[in-house]
Amino acid sequence: MSTDKPFMPFSQSEKRGFFILLAALVLIIAFLVVKNAVVRRQSESFDFSGYEQQISHYKDSILNNLDSNDFRYFSQNNSNRSFGRKLNPFTFDPNTLAVEGWEKLGYSQKQAQAVDKYRAKGGVFRKKEDLKKLFFVDEEDYQLLEPYIVIEHIPERTANGQRTYERPSQPVVAKKIELNTADTADLKELRGIGSGYAKRIIKYRERLGGFCKPEQLMEVYGFTQELYEKVAPNIVIDGDEVRKINLNTATIDQLKRHPYLDYYQAKAIVNYRNSAGRFATVNDLLKANLIYPETFEKIKPYLVVQ
Repeated sequence: MSTDKPFMPFSQSEKRGFFILLAALVLIIAFLVVKNAVVRRQSESFDFSGYEQQISHYKDSILNNLDSNDFRYFSQNNSNRSFGRKLNPFTFDPNTLAVEGWEKLGYSQKQAQAVDKYRAKGGVFRKKEDLKKLFFVDEEDYQLLEPYIVIEHIPERTANGQRTYERPSQPVVAKKIELNTADTADLKELRGIGSGYAKRIIKYRERLGGFCKPEQLMEVYGFTQELYEKVAPNIVIDGDEVRKINLNTATIDQLKRHPYLDYYQAKAIVNYRNSAGRFATVNDLLKANLIYPETFEKIKPYLVVQ
């Protein structure tokens, strides 16, 4: 007969203790896993505002110590452009415009001061495109400002380091420019007229049907009195090139295209013609009170009765 003790199974209380211990171990492991995850997430959301402030100060220090050779155009993504900024263009010379003038254009005080430091270190704007050297002037800004840039003074340093200003050589207009037949190249020969203004002049000329008098240039968007006085001595107008509108055949659409007439005036003219018959003279417009006298004087050179 065997003397070994028979196998004795766990009692009910021992089994219960075992499962309680196992559950406790599982809970401890789960707690450690969750804790590590929370710590990792907190580290990932670390506040970098302190570093961003240091980067901003570093960027400002670079601007304050820019050399004229390093003052180059940055891409729009790297610029210090203020979103929502609205420019207020006017005629200016970037070589002489004061800090207050740059601010008036719509740039910040810091950007305006950066231009001043650039010029103080020898930076010069020799042509309009040089404005794009400024890190805060992107292509959109340049296209808006280009017609208003007039470079009349180019600073040069003398032997003693003092700055003097010389006028750039301007194209000599050997002939008068006929405003109704000139192309963009012809118009750019006029002092102060760049590509932007030349395109606007031709576009408005097409809407008018031609210029009847030089003063109509003042109706071109952005054209200033100062600029007009510069170009007026060198332009002439051929009245035969003006496109006429026949009051007895023109449609509402044809009439309203002219910048001096609106839809309601055009409709009134056509309705009057349909009810009263053909116009005998251009002055019939005024007699019938179809348009105001001021408007009549402006539109009269473009009208004909046939």
